[in-house]
Amino acid sequence: MPLISEQQRLTRVARQWVKTFPDLYATAKAAAGDIIRKHTGRQLDPDTLWWHRFDSAVSSPYSYTGWEHRGPPLQSLTFVELMLQRFAVSDQDSLDNLQVMGGFYTDGPNHGLFDQHNEVRMLAADVARDFWAIDFATRYTDTLRAFWQHQGDDFIRLGRARLLAEVRKARAARQLSADDLQMIEQGLAGRLNGPLTVAALGLPSPAQGQVALYTFNLGTFSAQDVLRLSNAHGRQVLYLPGETPSLQAFDDITMLYRWVRQQLADKTSRQAMLKHFTAFAKLERYQLDALAALFDQVSDDPNTQHLGLLLQYTEHIEGDGFYYLRDKAKAQMEHQAQVLLESNAHLRAQLWIGYLGAFIKLASPAAPLSWPLALAVIGAGVTNVVLNSREAMHATTAQKRREAIINAVESAIIVAFSLPFAFSSEAGELEALPGPPLERDLELAPLGAAEGADTAPLADATPMLRAGERFNRLGMIERSDYHRLYVVREIARTENPARSLHDGFAPTRTFSWARKMMPGRMLRAFASRDGARAFAQAQFAGPYAAYEIDAEGLSVASLRHNLQYNTRFTLSREGMPEDFLMQHLRGQATLEDIGAGAWLYDEVHVPLDDLDTTQARLLSMSEFEPVEPGPSTGNTGVLRGVQVREPFGSHPVRTYMIDAEGYSQQVRYDIDTDSWRNSDGEAFRVGPDGKTFLRLDARNPVPKPSVQDMERALGEMGLHARMPLQLAALDRTGALAIPRKLHSIWIGRHMPARFIRRVINNATMAADGSDPFATHLYLSISDAQELERTLARLAGRPSCLHVHLLEDAPFFSQFKAGPFYNQFRAASLGDGHNYASAVDILRYQLLRFEGGIYMDVDDFVRTPIGDSPGMGDVQLHARPGELLLNNLVHHQRLGMLADFNNSNFGSLPDNPLLDRISEESLRRFMANRDLYRARPYDYLNTEEEMSQYGRRIYHVTGPGVFNDVIERELPALRQYRALGRLARGELYFSEQALLQLRFMLKDGARSYSPLQALLGIGSTGSWLHTR
Repeated sequence: MPLISEQQRLTRVARQWVKTFPDLYATAKAAAGDIIRKHTGRQLDPDTLWWHRFDSAVSSPYSYTGWEHRGPPLQSLTFVELMLQRFAVSDQDSLDNLQVMGGFYTDGPNHGLFDQHNEVRMLAADVARDFWAIDFATRYTDTLRAFWQHQGDDFIRLGRARLLAEVRKARAARQLSADDLQMIEQGLAGRLNGPLTVAALGLPSPAQGQVALYTFNLGTFSAQDVLRLSNAHGRQVLYLPGETPSLQAFDDITMLYRWVRQQLADKTSRQAMLKHFTAFAKLERYQLDALAALFDQVSDDPNTQHLGLLLQYTEHIEGDGFYYLRDKAKAQMEHQAQVLLESNAHLRAQLWIGYLGAFIKLASPAAPLSWPLALAVIGAGVTNVVLNSREAMHATTAQKRREAIINAVESAIIVAFSLPFAFSSEAGELEALPGPPLERDLELAPLGAAEGADTAPLADATPMLRAGERFNRLGMIERSDYHRLYVVREIARTENPARSLHDGFAPTRTFSWARKMMPGRMLRAFASRDGARAFAQAQFAGPYAAYEIDAEGLSVASLRHNLQYNTRFTLSREGMPEDFLMQHLRGQATLEDIGAGAWLYDEVHVPLDDLDTTQARLLSMSEFEPVEPGPSTGNTGVLRGVQVREPFGSHPVRTYMIDAEGYSQQVRYDIDTDSWRNSDGEAFRVGPDGKTFLRLDARNPVPKPSVQDMERALGEMGLHARMPLQLAALDRTGALAIPRKLHSIWIGRHMPARFIRRVINNATMAADGSDPFATHLYLSISDAQELERTLARLAGRPSCLHVHLLEDAPFFSQFKAGPFYNQFRAASLGDGHNYASAVDILRYQLLRFEGGIYMDVDDFVRTPIGDSPGMGDVQLHARPGELLLNNLVHHQRLGMLADFNNSNFGSLPDNPLLDRISEESLRRFMANRDLYRARPYDYLNTEEEMSQYGRRIYHVTGPGVFNDVIERELPALRQYRALGRLARGELYFSEQALLQLRFMLKDGARSYSPLQALLGIGSTGSWLHTR
C-alpha cells in the first residue's frame, strides 16, 4: 500500500528525530559517566551513584576518604543532579572539609550506614575540578546547533502531520465547518492537495488567498505555541497544539474574545491558558504579575471593553506557520541552554528539575515550566506522552523517555495517514469506511524503496531542489549560486550615489511587480544588467544610480527560477492560473504578464541583513548604459577606408563600417576573398579613392589571396593567427604534476568577511578529494587592529587553510632581496598605491618559488557538475616553462578582447616564464615611474581618466603584460587567443565554418584552458574602485 509506505517513511523520520533530540539529561548523564570512569575505571550508572552530605563524621582507616557516616544525610543528589547543580559556591573554598563531611556512595539516603562497603572511591576535590574543567556547555550547545541544522526540516514535517491528525479528529467530532477546513488548509497546509507524502509535508505552506496568519496575543504577551488564522470575513481559527480540542473556530474576533474571557473565568482553564503564555518562555515575577493583571482585566470584563488586547500587539506571521514554530522552538531551547550554562558557578537545580521533572511528574495538570515547545508541536506534549505510555510516569532513563515521546508522535502519524486527503471532499467518505485498525509497529521500508505508480505526485506538487537550494518559509526556492546581481535606485540630482555604499541600502517597501519572495527586510535586485536597466528606464523618470552586487554566498529568491522549478505554487501566489505557462506556449499569454514585468526584469530578492556594503560597487553610467564609441578610419592596408568601432557594453568584438552604394553599411572581413561583406553576404573592396567601396561580382573578380596575404591582413587587425585556422594539439611531453598548493594574497586593510568566506569555501572544496590541495593565504595588513580583526575571523578556518603573514613567508625573504621588490614597494606604499597591482607583482614570484596554483581572493572553486570530478580529484600537469591557464575573457574598460586573465593560473616551481613576466613588468614600470604617485577613483574622476589609468595598470602589471609575454614566448597560445577572438564573430565566416571553429575551441579548451572547469573568475577590475 503506497500510503502505508509514506507512513513508514514518516515514522522513521520521527524515530530519528526523537533519537537525536538534544536531551539535556542524556547529555549530562554521558558527561557524568565520563567523569566516573576517569576516577574509578568502572561503568557505574550516574543515576544510581549518590553524593551525600552529612552533619557528622567518624574516622575510619578502611574507607577511601578516611571517614564514615551514620544516619540520614543532610543533602542527597544523584551524580547527574550534582553535575548540573554543582557544589555550592561556599564549598569551593573548603573542599577539604567537604571531603570529611561528604562522599560518593552506591546506596541512597535511606540506607543508614555509609562506609567502605558502599563507598565509590572518588574525592570531592577531584570531582569539583572536573566539573570546572569539563566543557559541558560547549558539548550541549554543539549538539543543539547540529540538531536544528540537520533535523529542523523534520520538525516541520512532524508538526504538520500532527495538525492533520487534529483535523481528522475535529472532523470526526463535527467541530469544524467547511469554511473552517478551508481556512486551515489555506493558512497552514495549502500544498497538501495531493497524496500525502513526507516530501509534501515539508514544503513551505504560507497563508494564501484571503487567509492571514497571526500570533495569539494578550496585550504585549504572546502565546509561544498558538497560531491564529483570520479570513476576509473576520472568522477566526486557533490552533493550540497539545490541547483537546486543539482547533477552535469562532465567527469573529468578538466571539474569540468571549471565549478567552470564559477560559480565564474558570480556575482550571485559566491555568491551561497560562501555560501557553509561560510554559515555553521563562517570565520574571513582575511579568507574571502583569500577565495575571491582564487575565483579571479580561475575566472581569462584562462586555468587550478590552477587546483590543487581542489585536493591539499581534504579529502578522510572514510565511509558513510551522517555520515560525520551528524558529520559536529553536530559540526556546537556545535560551534555556544559555540560562542553564551561563557559568559553571550558577547552575541551578530547579532548572534541572524543570526539565527532568517533566518526565517524573507527568501526571501534574500543569505542564512543567521548561517542557520543550519542539515536543509539544510534533505531538509529544505532556498529556500526550502520559496517554501513550503507561511507563511515562516512571520514565527516568533516556531510552524510556524517548519511547514515550515516540509513541505519542507515532499516534499522530497514524491518525494523519488514516485520512490522507484531510481537506478534500473525499475525506468525509473515507471517515465512514470500515476497515481493520492500522498496526502501530510497522516494519519500516528502506527510504529509497520504490512506490506504486498511483502515488506519483501531480506535476510540481513536490518540487525537487537542486544542490544548494532550499525552501524558505514563504514557500519560495532560495538559491546561492549567483555571482553578480544588480540594483538600481532613483536619486535626487544633487545626491551622491555613493552614499548607499557607506550607509547601506534602504529596504524595498513596495513589491508591486512581484510579491515579496523572502521574509524579513528585502532589497529588490536583478539577475542581469539588462533587466536592471529595463526596470530603471521603465520606472524612473529622473536620474538613478546602478550598483553591482557580489552575490557569492548570498541566499536569494529569483522569480524566474521559481516559475521554472516551483511553477504551480509561484503562479498561484502571483494570481496567475495554473495553465498559464501552457497558455504562453500557445501564444495566448506572455511572460511579461507576470508581475507587471517582473519576469522581463528578471527580479531577484536579496535579504538586506545578509548584505555587506563591501559587496556592492557603484557602476559608472558608461558601464551600465554604454554609449557606442565613435569610429576611427583606417588609412592603409586592409583597413583603408573602414570605420572601426571599439567594443562597447556587452558587445565583445570590434565592429566595422564602410560607405558603399550610397549609404553606410556594417560589414565583416572575409579572409578568403580579401573583401568586406555585409549582412546579406555581398562583398565589397575599397575603390581607388580609398573611401568608396565597390561591389565585387563577375565583372570585378578577385584572385584568392595567398596564405601570407591572409596572415598579413589578420595581423593588421590585431589578430596574430596562422593559416590555416587550425588548433594544434599541445605537446605534453615532459609534463609534470604541479604541487598540490593553492595560493592567495591579501594586502591592505582588514580582509572583508565575504572574501574570508570565499577563501574558506575554496580551501574546503579544493581539499575534498583523493588528492587534496592545501590552501595558503598570505596577509599583509599594516594596521595591528585590522590584522587582529582579520585573524579573528579566520580563527575557525578548516585545517586545510594555512594562514601566513606575508612578511614572514620564506618566499618573501627571497623576493625582498630580488630586483622586483622596489616595484612592489611603490605599488603598495606610494601615495597612489594600488594593492591589487602590488599583488600582481607578487603572484608571479610566489608561484615561481612555490609552484601550484595562484588565485585571487574573489575567484572561486567551481562546484562539480554531475559525475565530473572536483578539484581535489583532478590531476594537473604542466611542462617546464609553461602555465596552466583559465578561459579567455573580455573586458571593455581594460581593452581585453580575448585575453587570459591573470587572476588564476598554475605552474611548476622555478618556471623561467614567470621571471620573463616579472622582468617585462619591471621594464614597463620603469617607463611609467609616476604610476603610483597619484591615482583616480570611480565617481571622483571622469570615465576617461579611469579608463586611461585602468589600461596603464593592465599594461604594466596586469593581464596586458601577462598576455604579451605569453604570446611572445608560447606561439601555440597566440594561435588559441586569435581563434578565440575570431570565434566571437568579428570576421565573416559561413555559419558552418564558424560552428566548426567554436567546436574546435571547445575541444581545445581542455588542454589550452584546463583551469576553466575548476576555477571561476571573480570581479575583474574591481580594484578600480575598492583597492
